[in-house]
Amino acid sequence: MPKILVELASPLSIQIKWRKREFEVDSLQQVVSILHATFPVEMRNVYFEPDSQMPKSYLLFFLNHEDIRRKEGFDTALHNGDLLQVAIALGGG
Repeated sequence: MPKILVELASPLSIQIKWRKREFEVDSLQQVVSILHATFPVEMRNVYFEPDSQMPKSYLLFFLNHEDIRRKEGFDTALHNGDLLQVAIALGGG
């Protein structure tokens, strides 16, 4: 099982009370499940779809600085030492 570092953007880390943490996980989906369970109940529907527990489209995941949407999405393979960054898409002008 690969050991990866998960790093959260500040708005997310404030809500779940950690910024960086190492996890031994088999998949990105397992990380999503951990994040879903870690968020306070009142915030889960803000960041996750209520039926599937999948992250909403504005919750972005970067594996080794590359958007997972440009890879295999949540099926992207993990390796020891990978860095997974989770951010919130911001709009404005």
